[in-house]
Amino acid sequence: MKRVDLLLTHLHMDHIQGLGFFAPLYTPGLDVHLWGPPSTTRTLRSRLNRYLSPPLFPVRIRELPSRVHCHDVTQGQWEIGDFKVRSSLVAHPDPTLGYRLESEGRIVTYLPDHEPQLGCRTGLPTTEWLSGHHLAEGADLLIHDAQYTEDEYLNRVGWGTAPPPSPCVSPSSCAPGAFCSSTTTRPAATSRWSASALRPAAPTSRGCW
Repeated sequence: MKRVDLLLTHLHMDHIQGLGFFAPLYTPGLDVHLWGPPSTTRTLRSRLNRYLSPPLFPVRIRELPSRVHCHDVTQGQWEIGDFKVRSSLVAHPDPTLGYRLESEGRIVTYLPDHEPQLGCRTGLPTTEWLSGHHLAEGADLLIHDAQYTEDEYLNRVGWGTAPPPSPCVSPSSCAPGAFCSSTTTRPAATSRWSASALRPAAPTSRGCW
């Protein structure tokens, strides 16, 4: 193996705290490409350095034996090996990216922290403008946020995360027979929703996705 690519959606601690223990970073001579969201003030490398440095971590990026390449990603499309990668900013506090990976006619969409409900209203004539829509459209597998129950979400609107698939987030625009996988950082929510974590995507009456 000569190269490893890692796509970072955003730099909140619960998403990067394992980066310092990512084994390929300690492989001498290995090219490790880190892709992550843009900033108007700091490069991706300088922002990651704030975590990968004392007192939060004993090893700095420049001290790693691998060759680390940091890429500030905006909204666009590029290729990594056999994969076509598309990124887009999505609804979550601080710059946050969603990713769409396509290879050999199959599509995976990754939206782990995402709150499309902020823009969801009943009776909209179109949903193409909704956060994450173009990334999820036609996907074979949608990996999506499911942090709260619907009742919990009522008191957490605007926090940047979503309840399990509902009329506002059901992937009705995904490919026929596609699957939706839910993500959460809460064990209680995981146990409650694990039975329905993988399900065929189905259209919804409100059609917000």
